[in-house]
Amino acid sequence: MPRNSRNAPGSRVVLYARVSTEEQAGEDHYSIEAQLNEMREFAEREGWTVIGQFVDEGISGSKRERPELNALLDVARRRDCDIILTHELSRLSRSVYHTLDIFDLLGKYQVGFASVRDPDFDFADPSKRFFLTIMAAINEYYIELLRQHTSKAKRERAKQGLYNASLMPYGYDLSGDAHKPAVINEDEAKVIRFAFESYATGRFSDQDIADLLNQKEFRTRSGRRFPKDAVTQILNNPFYTGMTTYRNNASGEQEVFDGQHDALISMDIWEKCQQVRANRRSQSRSIQKNYRHYLLSQLAVCDVCGRTLRAQGSENGSYYREMSYERGYVDCPHQRLGVRAEIIEKQMRDLIEYIQLPDDWLQEVASRVGDDIELANLRRQRDRLEAERRRLQQMRIEGDFDDNMDFYHEEMDRIRRETASLPTYDQIETLRV
Repeated sequence: MPRNSRNAPGSRVVLYARVSTEEQAGEDHYSIEAQLNEMREFAEREGWTVIGQFVDEGISGSKRERPELNALLDVARRRDCDIILTHELSRLSRSVYHTLDIFDLLGKYQVGFASVRDPDFDFADPSKRFFLTIMAAINEYYIELLRQHTSKAKRERAKQGLYNASLMPYGYDLSGDAHKPAVINEDEAKVIRFAFESYATGRFSDQDIADLLNQKEFRTRSGRRFPKDAVTQILNNPFYTGMTTYRNNASGEQEVFDGQHDALISMDIWEKCQQVRANRRSQSRSIQKNYRHYLLSQLAVCDVCGRTLRAQGSENGSYYREMSYERGYVDCPHQRLGVRAEIIEKQMRDLIEYIQLPDDWLQEVASRVGDDIELANLRRQRDRLEAERRRLQQMRIEGDFDDNMDFYHEEMDRIRRETASLPTYDQIETLRV
């Protein structure tokens, strides 16, 4: 459908209103009905046709993810409207970053924006929508500045010999002052030194080191047994040599600086361990076997503890094995026990062959699915999408999408569409009741 000019009758406008709390909703200036009435009057004066309205109640303007805002942007994405109208700019968002992000999308969708109380933000006229492109550029500039500032601050801190994360590596404690180096935790330091010195002999794998630590009854900070992955992380961390590091996300290069903290191991031990790791990697590549597909990988679980079984091969065959012990747990009576893969997979194939679904199987399944299970699934879906959105935004700030912004926008659009298709958290709770 061709775009109408701003003053042409019939320009399609969608209204958006928002209040953050019930108290604000009680004030005439911010009430939903007051906002909508002023927007309708404004649209009538401009000769626009109101084709819909979206309202977010009880949601802060500092939050980017709002169900009705997402639905509104989905309408804009499909170009089912010409203009988005709000009562004032703060109703759209109270975050500069989020406002520019929304303007970025509207510029890409070629949809105008207008505000009753903010004439300076009038981008309804097609001739003025060019400014949305400028806003989009400002948005990219803002993100780039934020990314550079964050990266510069992290690099400068590493260059000064200070650690960037709030949680110190195992073996160290926070000093209590962000401008002072980490201090050694003597009890944990014994574990670190033992792990490096043992690995430097070349006689042990990461799993072997984990077993040795657990045999000596060393424990992680959470009180669990040491898993293999924790050992791998320790043996790859140069922080224990008295160094700090900074990784440039754009280039992938890692810089190493002299740290202010005391080292737990000597550089000689570190270099011996790195040589052992290099030799082991080379050996593993030279004897690598053909990859085997496991039918129940990530599906088979222990019937007691409920943790997934690990599919693994050995000289004696392939197994599904209970791995709680290696993961740091000691509560499963079946720990380290396994079953041959060919036996259980044959059983599964035999079962599947005998399955016969009745004609009304779909209705039967639907009738047996409880409401609580459905609502729990809906909540998990919303949680997953929210986590994806936060991860994408953080990756954007850190510069991971510098070379492929189209992919970033496509993923954010997908997340908004999927989120808009789900009930809100409040609606889920209402349905539960």
